[in-house]
Amino acid sequence: MKVLNLLLLDVGNTSTKAAVCSIEYQKSGNTPSPITRPQQGSNLRILDRVETAHASEEWLRSCAAKACGLGPATAATRSIAIAFCSVVPQVSALIHDTFEASALWQVTATEDVGWDFRYPDSANLGADRLCAATGAYALLRREDNPPSVHSGPFIAIDCGTATTFNIVDHNDIFIGGVIAPGLDMFLGYMHEKTAQLPSLTPADIHFTYGSNTKDSMLAGAMHGYSGMVATIVDKIEKELAKSITGVQPAIAGSFTDKHIQTDSESLSASTYRIRVVTTGGNAQYLDAALTERSFNMPLLNMEGLLFIALHGLRTGKLRA
Repeated sequence: MKVLNLLLLDVGNTSTKAAVCSIEYQKSGNTPSPITRPQQGSNLRILDRVETAHASEEWLRSCAAKACGLGPATAATRSIAIAFCSVVPQVSALIHDTFEASALWQVTATEDVGWDFRYPDSANLGADRLCAATGAYALLRREDNPPSVHSGPFIAIDCGTATTFNIVDHNDIFIGGVIAPGLDMFLGYMHEKTAQLPSLTPADIHFTYGSNTKDSMLAGAMHGYSGMVATIVDKIEKELAKSITGVQPAIAGSFTDKHIQTDSESLSASTYRIRVVTTGGNAQYLDAALTERSFNMPLLNMEGLLFIALHGLRTGKLRA
């Protein structure tokens, strides 16, 4: 039995995160076969994060060194593999230049990712959206008790630099999504395109309107952002409800009972509620009515990347 330290790199527009997961495995030929699948949060550890603009070869190598030093393996049994997703081509090239290609895999939507992922324009689908949808898929399959046949329908919402809505239908097929401005864009655009409006950062507010310029801007941005997200979810939900009337709902479980309304016989458009999983730093500013019915998972994209990487190890796409 050996231990593989799996280094995961999530390269976003604003920040880049590195995480490690230690996995017991045995080799069949040259292909590692994972023995253990860590439960969410139990063995996936964030190593470091950096502003993407400051990602460097030195930082990448330091993350790899930290990953090699973690886990119960001895020097004789320790190995490392690296999987990454990226929406920044320059950093993707840097990662390829930094590490040996034999133990490196850049995850894209054109790959076999371990579930029935079909999308007409997969070559142009951002890896962040792929990992968010995959993370939600894996999460919901674990949370349903007893396990349901499908994870969908659900929306995985990534509240980052941009706000992406990634939609998976009741057959677990990725059918598309929405790309909308992020919260910082709401505030930043007003500052950049006017002569006197100040530069502001997001903040919790407890007022509907402001009595000064700063608070008025915050009211517009914060309420506008949460309202935008809630409206898009509502429209997606209504659109999907038209196509699923009469389809049997997912089997109720600990997560399902709280977050999806079902009928004992069939799913009707009047009672249909889609499951929602959120991630990203700005998810904390969403409307309470939405957060109460959704599940927030800060490491959603990283969990999705881990799910895909483990599948890559089993199929030989990723090698130790």
